Amino acid sequence: MTTDVTAIVTVADDGGSSGRLREELGVLPPGDLRMALAALCGDDEWGHTWSQVLQHRFRSEGTCTVTRSATC
Repeated sequence: MTTDVTAIVTVADDGGSSGRLREELGVLPPGDLRMALAALCGDDEWGHTWSQVLQHRFRSEGTCTVTRSATC
């Protein structure tokens, strides 16, 4: 195992919440990066907790407004 992690993560997702963020806020879709970060979490309790935090989907109706989450 190495202490340096290197990865190339595509950001081509434009469906669902990622599409809404892309259209309404003009940002790159975060879904693929979010999934890659979750996959890097450890297989212990701490890693599972962080994986769940990264995978959390906030629910909303309507347009994206100012949000601190990765998805709408």
